[in-house]
Amino acid sequence: MDVLNCVNRVPTSEFTLRDIYNFEPELQIKHPQNKNVKAKIRQQLQFLRDKGFLEFTGVGKYKKVGLDNELDNEMKRYTVAIEETLIGEFEVIAASEEEALELARRKYKESDFVLEPGELQHAQMAIVKRGEELDWREI
Repeated sequence: MDVLNCVNRVPTSEFTLRDIYNFEPELQIKHPQNKNVKAKIRQQLQFLRDKGFLEFTGVGKYKKVGLDNELDNEMKRYTVAIEETLIGEFEVIAASEEEALELARRKYKESDFVLEPGELQHAQMAIVKRGEELDWREI
């Protein structure tokens, strides 16, 4: 599985034996008892080829073909949006409701009015996907 994880970390679908050899120092640290890591890498690449996860395309060249979610340990990067609704009450002295709101808006923007985390009323989150509406889920 360690060599498969290295294969998954190569950003392209086609790669060379040298690309995987670049992980040799990391694999040697993980497996200090193995004195021939390069041979083990080649053996594991053959195993992955025989199981249909890789295709041998030439001398020292491979292509990822059958990596499925069950064996693919590559983590994916997601953008998560989090929205919180906080409520805080602040006193202002003003001649009208509109003036009070404007004064409060100004004080908020100047950080004179700061909402504290303990005043959380509602929180929701969603995965951000380009061009798609957010599917909000309550936290």
